[in-house]
Amino acid sequence: MTIYGTADDLDVDAGPDKYIDAGESVRLDGSVDGNYDYVRWSCTGGSLSDYDILRPTYRAPYDYDYDYSRTYTCTLTARNECGSDSDTMTVRVEYDGDDRDFDVALIARPKSDCAPLYDVDLIATVSNWRDYDYDYDYYGDSYYRRDQEFTYYFDCENDGSWDKTVTTDNTSYTALNLCDYHNVGSYTARVRVERGSRTATDTEIVRAESCGVTQIGNVSITKTVNNVSTGTGYQGTVTANPLNTVSYRIVITGTSGTAANVTVSDAIPSGITNVRDVQVDGYSTGGNITSGISLGTITSGQTKTITYNATVANETSFVYGQTTLNNVATVTVDGKSANSSAAVQVYRRAVMGATTISTGIGSDTIIALGIALLAAIACLVWVAKDNIAAIFKPKKQAYEY
Repeated sequence: MTIYGTADDLDVDAGPDKYIDAGESVRLDGSVDGNYDYVRWSCTGGSLSDYDILRPTYRAPYDYDYDYSRTYTCTLTARNECGSDSDTMTVRVEYDGDDRDFDVALIARPKSDCAPLYDVDLIATVSNWRDYDYDYDYYGDSYYRRDQEFTYYFDCENDGSWDKTVTTDNTSYTALNLCDYHNVGSYTARVRVERGSRTATDTEIVRAESCGVTQIGNVSITKTVNNVSTGTGYQGTVTANPLNTVSYRIVITGTSGTAANVTVSDAIPSGITNVRDVQVDGYSTGGNITSGISLGTITSGQTKTITYNATVANETSFVYGQTTLNNVATVTVDGKSANSSAAVQVYRRAVMGATTISTGIGSDTIIALGIALLAAIACLVWVAKDNIAAIFKPKKQAYEY
């Protein structure tokens, strides 16, 4: 049998750049997308264990005539009937006493959520770094010494003002609850890391989204919910299991002018129980969130945050499958009101092995089967009675005279 085909176009990737010490070795990570007939590596310095495989081992040169870092370029080429493609990467060879460049990656947690978005963590992680420098003592004997520490600079809105600075020898640092984003929009968080004479920076986009924000007069209202048991963060809708703890947050924001006689209430749906820990701006309040809490006067740019905890009811309160518990918060200003809602989707799982599939047997059928069974039993008893009587009945004997 003969199989016919055509050659593919090639896409060659020489892999990431590498950093190694002089005289040491590292594996290159080349790849080719497409069917190739031939691959070949070539480097401007150093040596390779193989030149015609995708992942050879590169060994850096060590030249005693110089003691500064050098960068070599390695090229990977692949060829087939359609032609060829090439890609390059670099190997930076570090020599004694030379600082290495490094990279940093920034992650925001959460990266997006409903506005106002509070207590965002910024997590910076350093990579491509070297833990030790190679040095010599007074007598010419070699030894290792630890490199300098990292200094992390965090900027929540990339406005040039550092919101937190910390120095540590850890290659990852989390700035907890660092950033607050009050209004809807996209923000750029930034980190800068310094180590000796080297620096690295990275940015992350954080989005404060519009989630059920409504406005009346001079104020707006936003309602979100957080499944505390699973750590979802505040969102418009979260999932939960029976008996999970949830936390609701209602944010009232002054949008313009002054709003007087501001009150907030929240309708608690059936299935949410044990409402507790009601706070306004982090302080406990004796008010009842269901009947309404007075916030007084709110001016433009001012915010009032109401939070409270509650518990999802036990599983007997829900049908099998999903139940959505939606509750609506209402802000009232001088007789006018606006609403914002949040939802908890509760899942009750069916008992293992139980089924709701109809068997086709109804109550009438069961009754009829019961009557028939009783009749059959009675018949068997009657037959058995006659047989027993026949066995034990005295037999008449014939006599001859």
